[in-house]
Amino acid sequence: MIQRVIDLKLPKGKSAFLWGPRKAGKSYWIRKHLLADPEVKLIDLLKTDQFADYASRQV
Repeated sequence: MIQRVIDLKLPKGKSAFLWGPRKAGKSYWIRKHLLADPEVKLIDLLKTDQFADYASRQV
């Protein structure tokens, strides 16, 4: 695996968007570093049902 230059250390209770080009390893990095923690919630806005759920919410 190629060593990546990403150091994402968020304070507890904070969120972030992970942007980047296709096939850069974003999903792999998320699975390897974040999803091991059962408290981490992943929201994939490319999944139609998740996008629709969040888009329909009133602010």
